[in-house]
Amino acid sequence: MSLESVFSVLAGWVLLGQALSSRELLGCVLMFAAIVLAQLPEKKDD
Repeated sequence: MSLESVFSVLAGWVLLGQALSSRELLGCVLMFAAIVLAQLPEKKDD
């Protein structure tokens, strides 16, 4: 579910030929990085 926006942007680019501005691309990169960081497991100190 968290990657739904990524797939919608890719589909718009591939199927509809839409283009993103540099500001929109930066937002996509930041969102993707946040999603990946949120999915990483926590380190446990033993």
